[in-house]
Amino acid sequence: ATESDGHLSTLLRGMMINLLSTFCHDDADVAAEAWRRFALFQENHGDMKSLPSDMRTSVFKIVVKNGGEKEYEAVKAYFDLATDNAERKFVLGSLGHASDPKLKLRTMEWSISGDIKLQDFFYPMGSVS
Repeated sequence: ATESDGHLSTLLRGMMINLLSTFCHDDADVAAEAWRRFALFQENHGDMKSLPSDMRTSVFKIVVKNGGEKEYEAVKAYFDLATDNAERKFVLGSLGHASDPKLKLRTMEWSISGDIKLQDFFYPMGSVS
């Protein structure tokens, strides 16, 4: 991303990274870049350069798909730290992409636990596949 990126370039970048999270999450270079960006984001959640909002869900998905319980919990922890619902939706739409069936089940149980607003429960449910 550059300062001169226009609106359409920003949209295209977000779409392409979303496709990477779906079809290339296990590619070594894709995973390494997601891990790098996620690590920077963990250090400073306000750093929009390391992990812009248009790619946040995709990076979370890649990290959760390639990680285990530790990464799952790191992404989930951001739900409580997020300052608004838009930020929380990045987490809700990501957790169900874990490859471990036990983590998928935890996501589904969490979605109906009462910790998530009733109108948002379908985001984590929908992310489980």
